[in-house]
Amino acid sequence: MPGNITGYDVETGKQLWIFHTIPQKGEEGNETWEQDSWKYTGNAGAWAPLTADPKLGYVYLPLEAATGDFYGGHRPGNNLFSQSLVP
Repeated sequence: MPGNITGYDVETGKQLWIFHTIPQKGEEGNETWEQDSWKYTGNAGAWAPLTADPKLGYVYLPLEAATGDFYGGHRPGNNLFSQSLVP
């Protein structure tokens, strides 16, 4: 299951943005998921409460490890965003 984070307009319910915690093809950081491990890896969700800074326009995402929380041998590379605090 992907751990994508989405933002919505509170008045209309319209989706405003999506952040793929496992970068998809063409997105920043995708190259750090070597041997196409981004295609079959899931999770990397935000389990802790999120926090926002409206002035800066940031939502801070404390992300968990990707699938295989304790073993990453099947997802080679640096796995950008997995186990990170992402602004």
